[in-house]
Amino acid sequence: MWKKTIKRFGLFLLAIVAIIVALTGCNNDGNEVTDSSAQEKGKSLMYLEEKLKAAITEDMTLDEILDAFREVCQIPVEVEDDDDDILLFETGVYDFTGEDLFYFSITRQFPDGSDEYYQLHFDVMYRVTPENKNLSSCSWSDEIHGDFFDYIRSTKDYRAIKEQGILNIDVYMDQT
Repeated sequence: MWKKTIKRFGLFLLAIVAIIVALTGCNNDGNEVTDSSAQEKGKSLMYLEEKLKAAITEDMTLDEILDAFREVCQIPVEVEDDDDDILLFETGVYDFTGEDLFYFSITRQFPDGSDEYYQLHFDVMYRVTPENKNLSSCSWSDEIHGDFFDYIRSTKDYRAIKEQGILNIDVYMDQT
């Protein structure tokens, strides 16, 4: 009888310990437990945005910002076909803020699992100058042969602004 009681008590204690571990967010090696989808950081949308925001600082050059974005683009996302994970390079003068600014933008786009897309953007804004006021481009990575970032660096748009002072950098994730 005592053996049965001790065994039940032991199982009860084991259940209590399991509940405590689950509530405190620790696994048996002492590391924090997170949502299983968040553990696969490459598949976490917030992780991609946070990683890019953390990698870009105000004192970086455009070349360094491109390298940071390239690094984040190496983080895999869950897509049925790798060809669905594409990049868009755009430049031009726009007044999104109420003031004409030259935008140098790259977007990483991939399906959301339905008929829409997630988009990780970075926009670098510059003052409009005689060198950039008439520049405008739009290129998708699946239309470019070779390395997309090398292609961007070879454009007249990039060459016209790479030495200019950056006004603002905006990094954000949205969904179409």
